[in-house]
Amino acid sequence: MSAAAKRPFMRLALPYILSLPALLVCIGILIPFGTAVYYSMQRYNLAFPMGRGFIWFENYQAFLTDPAFWNTIRVSLLYTFLTVTFELLLGLGVALLLQRRTLMNNVLSIMLMLPLMIAPAIAALMWKLMTNPNFGILSYLVGLAGLEDFKWASDPGTAL
Repeated sequence: MSAAAKRPFMRLALPYILSLPALLVCIGILIPFGTAVYYSMQRYNLAFPMGRGFIWFENYQAFLTDPAFWNTIRVSLLYTFLTVTFELLLGLGVALLLQRRTLMNNVLSIMLMLPLMIAPAIAALMWKLMTNPNFGILSYLVGLAGLEDFKWASDPGTAL
C-alpha cells in the first residue's frame, strides 16, 4: 500500500483511534456500575449463597424507608456543610492575614508552602531509589528483561 493510499485510511481511522481511550474508560466505569446494579437487585447472604434470587427493588425500598438511612443522609449533609463552610472561612481568613507583607507573614507563608514542596521532593527521592543501578526495583526488572547496565539518568533518551 502506498503512502497516498494510507492517508485517506488514517484520516478516517484517526477519530476512532483517538476516541479509544475514552471508550475504554467508559467501559471500565459502566461494567462495574452494571454489576453493582445487578447485585443490588438480588437477595444475597454470604452465609447462605445458595439462597440467592432476584427481588428487584425490595433492597432499595428497604433502605429508603429505613429511618437510619435518612439520619445518615442528614448527618452527612450537615457535616459536609459545616466542614466546607469552616474551611472556606479559615482559608479566606488566612489569605486576608497574609495579604500584607511583614516578616511574620513571610515566615507563615513559607510554613504553609512547605508541605506542598515536600511531596514532590519525596517522589523524586523514591524514583531515584527505584532506578538505582545497584538495588533499584526498576533496574532489577529491566535486568530481567535482558537490558543489563541500563542508564536511567545518564542517557539523554531515557532521562527526564
